[in-house]
Amino acid sequence: MKNPVSVLVLEQSQVFSRYLALLLQRMGLKSLCVREPEAAKTVLSRGFSDILIVGDQNGAKQTHVIVQDLANCIIDNSIPIIVVSSCAEPDEKKACYEAGCQDYLTKPVQPRLLHEALYARVAPTKERRKNLRSKVDLTAEVTIDNQQSHTHDVLTLSKGGCLISSPRFMPTGTKVSLTLFLVDLQIPLSGTVLYTLTNVEDSNTVAVGVLFHHVSQIYADMIEQFLEKSLDQGNLMAKASN
Repeated sequence: MKNPVSVLVLEQSQVFSRYLALLLQRMGLKSLCVREPEAAKTVLSRGFSDILIVGDQNGAKQTHVIVQDLANCIIDNSIPIIVVSSCAEPDEKKACYEAGCQDYLTKPVQPRLLHEALYARVAPTKERRKNLRSKVDLTAEVTIDNQQSHTHDVLTLSKGGCLISSPRFMPTGTKVSLTLFLVDLQIPLSGTVLYTLTNVEDSNTVAVGVLFHHVSQIYADMIEQFLEKSLDQGNLMAKASN
């Protein structure tokens, strides 16, 4: 994507807002959190949001009433609404769908389900991400054309590929071998360079997108389990800082 998807979060709890903001940031999305429906209306009117998340609200209004009110402010249903609520009542869930939401998740929200709900609503379709992805703090040994391997920082990771830092440009189509250092595991992988971008985190390096080849189910599961655990730790961090 040229610009990160922007998610507007309407949620009373500062702890949960902080957790969502961390999750969204690590998933590669931007977020803005507000606590009042009127503030959400103001942001929506400016047209800077791609997706709206409606969380729990204090007061007498049920979530579906707030969803209906906000949906009426969105022209041509151009901004999808996802509810993330502590209420698991079937009637309220049904009412929210009827009011205009496209997805309904219950707390504690699972990062994988949130990722799926968000990217299912990204337009155009070609920009949707199938696999759970997160920013990470990992390294990998990378080898090109059987030459000497070098250690690279892994910037983002999914079971389908990764973004690594590199001191030099790598042409599209370059074949690479990687050993991913995943906590106590070393996972051997191979892949193809899809693109090279400016590394916004380090002007002395570039960011190289690598598509993995034929990842075994065991390794794919290990990567996804690591990502889910890593993203879930953000919930503990948010609570601890409250």
